[in-house]
Amino acid sequence: MRTLYVKPGLVKSLPRDCRLVNVSPLLNELILHICGCGALRTRVGWQRHPLDVIFDQLRAIQYGAPATCGSFRSESAARRRGTDG
Repeated sequence: MRTLYVKPGLVKSLPRDCRLVNVSPLLNELILHICGCGALRTRVGWQRHPLDVIFDQLRAIQYGAPATCGSFRSESAARRRGTDG
């Protein structure tokens, strides 16, 4: 288990309160990478880019998106077939 702290106001589209969420394998690996780097500077490109992906993944979780791309594909296929899954 890892904890990710985000400076208040850095990402206005995310909730300000603490949340416990299940994460995709991609988000898990990104968090592990970030934890090994220490504090990051958003003005430094190579440090900002992983943060942008993490924040995008957290937004997706917040809005109820599936955790994996496989889930996206199976839901999309179900819609094409006219079934729920």
